[in-house]
Amino acid sequence: MLAADAKQVEAALRSGEKIAISGEGLRFAARALDPKTPPQRRIRRGAIIRVQAEAGGKSWQIVQLPEVESAFISLDAQDGAVRALVGGFDFSRNKFNHVTQAWRQPGSSFKPFIYSASLEKGFTPATVIADEPVVLEAEQTGSQRWEPKNYDGKFEGPMRMRTALAKSKNMVSIRILDAIGAKYAQDYVTRFGFDPERHPPYLTMALGAGSVTAWQLARAYAVFANGGYLIQPYFIHKIVDDRGNPLALANPQRAGDETLRVLDPRNAFIMDNMMQDVMRYGTGARAARLARVDLAGKTGTTNEFVDAWFAGYQPTLVAIAWVGFDQPKTLGRNQTGGIVALPIWLGYMEKVLKDIPEMPRSTPPGVVTVPVMTMPGKTRAPRRAARRSSCRSTSTRKRCRRPRCSSRLRRSSRRSCSSPPAPTRHRPKGAAAPPGRFAPKRPSTGRRTVRCRRGCRARRCHPSGSGSRRRAPRPRSRAPRRAG
Repeated sequence: MLAADAKQVEAALRSGEKIAISGEGLRFAARALDPKTPPQRRIRRGAIIRVQAEAGGKSWQIVQLPEVESAFISLDAQDGAVRALVGGFDFSRNKFNHVTQAWRQPGSSFKPFIYSASLEKGFTPATVIADEPVVLEAEQTGSQRWEPKNYDGKFEGPMRMRTALAKSKNMVSIRILDAIGAKYAQDYVTRFGFDPERHPPYLTMALGAGSVTAWQLARAYAVFANGGYLIQPYFIHKIVDDRGNPLALANPQRAGDETLRVLDPRNAFIMDNMMQDVMRYGTGARAARLARVDLAGKTGTTNEFVDAWFAGYQPTLVAIAWVGFDQPKTLGRNQTGGIVALPIWLGYMEKVLKDIPEMPRSTPPGVVTVPVMTMPGKTRAPRRAARRSSCRSTSTRKRCRRPRCSSRLRRSSRRSCSSPPAPTRHRPKGAAAPPGRFAPKRPSTGRRTVRCRRGCRARRCHPSGSGSRRRAPRPRSRAPRRAG
């Protein structure tokens, strides 16, 4: 570093080129450039810094070597060709390939395979399962007493399987696995290419307590993407000599070859449809920025935020992103797959799918769409109509000042309201007016009036054009009693 202050840094690269860094390029190191920072933490003249060129090489920014590692793999879902593979941050720094060699817990990204197994047992996306606490004894878990919880610590009661997968409800996944049998699920996931010995037949398997590699997970999700075929990933397409003559050419089996089918097309279609909801309103809702209807996937987060995953696909392309430390430790509070790994996946898909049209999947024979009733207690309560005149214009709400009234007041933002008045209640001629219920109409003052929506009858008048000054509330008038 040649010179440094809070607004600009001048540095010399290893090649001898001199660069100037300012603005957003100093954002990461802003605290270290503050004159009030202790000398041992301050960036000064002579310091060695790491810089990175922005797009086009026109600007630079100060960065640092991360402690955390990451992995990313992308496959062609039709024949298994590897389109992208990133095994770590820097090969010269760490030669361990986190895509092919790192065995990590998949977390909730393993749930789609449990749900797929349940479809073979007669479950449907509309099956209602309770999202309620579960306590498992040591005999059921294989180790010690287990009291699992949802990520947010809340329980929402009965819900459909479709909603449970979108919200990644742990309790529902455990109950599904308990219903179909852990041993059956262990045998079932082998059709996706997983090793059964790495997924013990206990209920903890529902939460992804086994071990997978990113390579395995990409191959498994390709089964959902291509309609039920287990393809074999490969790196090398062709080998040629010094004259360009081909010496070897890959001849992979493609999706559509029935010898590769491992999953019923109806099962693959339904799972694809359910995982699309994950991208619409579930834990992967950030993918909505791509504005595509043919994306599906699932987030994954392990206990204490040790591993963060996102596994997703488009019908022609599968991509898996993982973030974690080499020596397992927490990534930090709330560092879930949707927060840490999903942005990596989105950054890749945003570029490679830019010129590829959407490919909605057609419904295979044997799948029917049946309307289902709304879950009891899940609908939003209808809005109560105002008991007196109501205003449809733009308004602000304030709290009613009358004692023992917790309703909100509605104040019209205009002097007059164009809404038709609410129907008035009539009483028989000559009948006595109940106290406080039929007050005489007050003359119009030309001021904006605040009324309680619960019929509290509390009023506040404001001078026209000014809402800052308020007058004391007027006493409530009552109609005199008349003899019967």
